[in-house]
Amino acid sequence: MRVTASPPNTVSTDTRTTIFSAVPADGSSRRFMGLSPGSRRAFTLIELLVVVGILIILASIFIPYALRARENSRRIVCRDNLQQIFNAMQSYAAANGSYLPRTEYDPAASLTAFQDRSSLANNVTSSLWLLVRNGHAKSTTIFLCPSLGGSPAPVSVDRTDFWGPPELGYSYATPFGQSESYRLTDTLKPQFVLMADRNPGCRSDIAADSPLLLLSTVNSLNHGQGGQNVLYAYGSVEWQITPYCGMNNDNIYTVRGARGATQPTTLPSKQSGVLDPVILPSVEDDTFLYPPKL
Repeated sequence: MRVTASPPNTVSTDTRTTIFSAVPADGSSRRFMGLSPGSRRAFTLIELLVVVGILIILASIFIPYALRARENSRRIVCRDNLQQIFNAMQSYAAANGSYLPRTEYDPAASLTAFQDRSSLANNVTSSLWLLVRNGHAKSTTIFLCPSLGGSPAPVSVDRTDFWGPPELGYSYATPFGQSESYRLTDTLKPQFVLMADRNPGCRSDIAADSPLLLLSTVNSLNHGQGGQNVLYAYGSVEWQITPYCGMNNDNIYTVRGARGATQPTTLPSKQSGVLDPVILPSVEDDTFLYPPKL
C-alpha cells in the first residue's frame, strides 16, 4: 500500500478551520469577547463609585483654593478702595485747613449715621459724605467693600448723607470727641486708624490677650471675620487679624469708657471698651470706628 506524505509546513483544511474559527472574520474582537457588534460595555457600579470618589476629592482640593483666590482678589480691591478714600481725605484737608471731614458738632448729642437731612449734628456718615459732596471723591463705588457688596450711592447736589448700610461698607473714625478741641487732621500720629472694614457691631468684652480664635469673633464681618483692611493716618492700608490694631493696641471698633459715661475716660488702651454712641472719644489714641453693623 502506497502512503502519500503531506508536504512539510502545511496544514490540512480541517485543521485550519479549527484554528481560525475562534477569530472573527471581520477582524473585530467584539464577537470574540461575547459582545454583539452594536453593543457597548457598561460601567460597573464599582467603577462608577471610583469615578465619583475621584471627582469629590478633586473638588475638595480645588473649590476651597478657588474661593480663597477670589477672596484674596477682593481684599486687594478693598485695600485699593481705602487708599483712594485716603487720597480724597488728603485733598479735603488741603482745602480745609488740615481738618478731615466733619459736620456740626454737639457735645451733648450722641453719634448718629444715615440720617440724611434730619440731623447733621455728630453725624459720622454725613461727615464722610463731604468727600463726595465737595468733589474730593470722584466715585461712590470706592465706599463699597467688594466682599460685602452693596450699591453705589447716587450723587445729587442736595444730598447730605449715605442713605443706609448698602451704600457704605466701611466705618470712619468718629471726628467728634468730648470737646471741640478733639479734631481729626492730616497731622495725626501715624498709627492712628482713620477707617477700616465695617464695625461688626457685636460684643465688645473680648480682651486683647484672648486666643486668636476668640478675637476673630469681634473682627469685621466684611471678610468672614478673618480680619480687616485698616487705613492708618500715614496712608498705609494693612490687613489686621484682630481689632486691637490701633495706637497702643487700641480696639478700633470700641470707645474706651463705661456704658453711660459722660466724662473723659482714663481706661488703658488695651481695655476692650464698649460700643456706645453716647460716649465720645477723649484721648488721641482712642479710635472709635462708626457706624457699626446695624
